[in-house]
Amino acid sequence: MCWTADAYGTCSQAITSKKLIVTAAGLNSFAMYLAARPTCTLLDLSNNYLDIMEPSIMTFVNLTHIDFSYNRLKEIPGAIGNLRELVVFRANGNLISELPSSMGFIETLESLALAENGM
Repeated sequence: MCWTADAYGTCSQAITSKKLIVTAAGLNSFAMYLAARPTCTLLDLSNNYLDIMEPSIMTFVNLTHIDFSYNRLKEIPGAIGNLRELVVFRANGNLISELPSSMGFIETLESLALAENGM
C-alpha cells in the first residue's frame, strides 16, 4: 500500500511493493508504514512534521531514493552509510547542520539535495 497526496494535499491510496509515498499527511512518526516494506526502493516522506529518521529504515538495503524534504529533521543518522544502493537523497528545508561522514561511503549516491538547512 502506498499513500500519496495530490496537488491539493488530499491523500489517496495506491498499491505498490517498491514505493512508499506519504507526503503532506501531517506525520510526526512513520514507523507504522515501514513494517511491511523491507524491499522498498523509494521512500518519500516529504512535507510532514518528522523530527527524526526512524532507525529501521537503515536496514532497507534496497532503497535507492529517499526524500525527507520539508520536515523538522535536525540530523541524519550515521547508519545511513549502510544504504549502499542509495542514488538520490533529498532533505531540503530541514534543520540539518552537518552530514555524517558515513555518507561518503555510499558510492552509488548521485544526487544530494540539502538546500534550506542550517549548513
